[in-house]
Amino acid sequence: MRPAIQQPAFALLVLAAGCGIQLHPVPGGATDLETVHSIEWEGRTRTFRVYVPSAAAPGHAGPRPLVFAFHGWGGNAAGFSRLTGLSEVAERNGFVVVYPEGLGGNWNDGRPGINPTVDDLGFIAALMDDMRARHDIDPRRVYATGLSNGGHMSNRLAIELSDRIAAIAPVAALVSRATSESSTPGRAVPVMLIVGDSDPIMPYAGGVVRAFFARRGEVLSASEVAAFWIRRNLAQPAAIIHLEPDRNPGDGTRARTEMHPALPGTGGAEFVLVVVLGGGHTWPGANQYLSTMIFGRTCRDFSGSELIWEFLSRNALPE
Repeated sequence: MRPAIQQPAFALLVLAAGCGIQLHPVPGGATDLETVHSIEWEGRTRTFRVYVPSAAAPGHAGPRPLVFAFHGWGGNAAGFSRLTGLSEVAERNGFVVVYPEGLGGNWNDGRPGINPTVDDLGFIAALMDDMRARHDIDPRRVYATGLSNGGHMSNRLAIELSDRIAAIAPVAALVSRATSESSTPGRAVPVMLIVGDSDPIMPYAGGVVRAFFARRGEVLSASEVAAFWIRRNLAQPAAIIHLEPDRNPGDGTRARTEMHPALPGTGGAEFVLVVVLGGGHTWPGANQYLSTMIFGRTCRDFSGSELIWEFLSRNALPE
């Protein structure tokens, strides 16, 4: 058993980032200012939505960070923007957000049988180049987040494009067994994983992912995922654990944070596991997009989008 030290983990995230976590609901409006674009890749037209902060947003005088936001299976870019409110968070914090569209609502995230003939990794690499050509993007601050299938895609980027991705923050996406067995050594990439321990689709204890009678590959358990990233990132095995305040007792959930800082002098990277106790296959702070009977409970104690940006923003690729 790993030793644990009780500390205010969300507060530690805030101190490291140098600013406070915004716990209020994100306002609407920025979604209407997103633009839709496309590029040709491998004979297919691939589309994506982009939100660029206004001139009044922070950081307008220099290159901006870029966040890739990947929708889940069966979703789309517009719906994911509305669900997460990431464009509003981008406006308040001065980063560009791009919402790519998966073919057929899917991402080839490395699990067998999920769009295996589609080169989504190459598409995203090309999209990184396209975004830098269109906008003043800081190449050292390119990040990824996503929900479910989109979170798995974030995992894949951290492993296979580790020289271009500064940090990732997947939600409801445990590392697949196929990905863990095929991964090759690369740069240690900071990771924050948000996962519900009562997720009816992504099994917290590991096993086969089942969604609407479909089998979507096999994933590691949450503890195995932690061990995977700790080993890969050269992070401290002992967790700094904190039970977060239950700000909304009526939602039936509460967050527990487990922080694993990088081992000193190793050039490693941190791994943070946010377990939503009682939480389902959902995005914290967002709308309950399907019945709790299908996807489980949504945590209202914090904004997942705000916490994700707090984590991502304090990381950058080395000079």
